[in-house]
Amino acid sequence: MKLPTLLLACINRSKDGLTGYDLTKKFSEQLFFIWSANHQQVYRELNKMAEQKHLSCRLEPQDGKPDRKIYTITESGKRFLSNSLPEKTPLPVIRDALSANLFAAESANKSDSLWEHLERQQASCSQRLDKLNKQRELIAASGDLLELLLIDRQIRLLQAEVEWLIDAHEKICA
Repeated sequence: MKLPTLLLACINRSKDGLTGYDLTKKFSEQLFFIWSANHQQVYRELNKMAEQKHLSCRLEPQDGKPDRKIYTITESGKRFLSNSLPEKTPLPVIRDALSANLFAAESANKSDSLWEHLERQQASCSQRLDKLNKQRELIAASGDLLELLLIDRQIRLLQAEVEWLIDAHEKICA
């Protein structure tokens, strides 16, 4: 999956189109649990897709500000979106920073810092779980079943991580 596909999906789900600002805000406030994208990435991809005719753009004048560019998906964009969905989603490549840090710390005879790593990670996971649960409440109120299922997936993955951290911490401290 790539950012252009997600941007097209967001725009396709909207009734009246979206601006780059709308999309950046959506990724940072609503879809942070699916994908991370900053405003430069979003605007770069919007410009490319407009050049490729996957998006149309209309200008909306604003008082004292530059015109807003509102993007809507074209038929070409809908075909691109449909064709870019893989038949099978590959499993993610494993690059687990926490496991690598724990492995390196133990190898460097810094096993006293193992539990510190675990505690810090557990605190980070708890903070993210709080954020996800707050977002889940908003999604549940909106009635968007797909987004609810997706955030539930992320919550469950993070809960499993917390359970593992607690178990590992107990075993290391025993």
